[in-house]
Amino acid sequence: MERDAAQTLRLAAQIERNIAQTTRDAAQTTISVAQLEMNSTQTTLYKARKTRDSTQTQMNSSPMEMVEAGTSIYRAGTLV
Repeated sequence: MERDAAQTLRLAAQIERNIAQTTRDAAQTTISVAQLEMNSTQTTLYKARKTRDSTQTQMNSSPMEMVEAGTSIYRAGTLV
């Protein structure tokens, strides 16, 4: 009877250790998923900034291109 009780206690202790390990594994998985989501968000932000900077560069160069086009039209008009 005492042997059975000791065996039951050992099994209960093993089950508690298994539960604790499973809880740690789940926490680590949650952390890993959060890190992946953060990396994805950072990549999205980087792409958005790159697009914004490219658009800003295009907007900054557009007035000069319009002046050049206007000058060409003016020259073409005066040469006719």
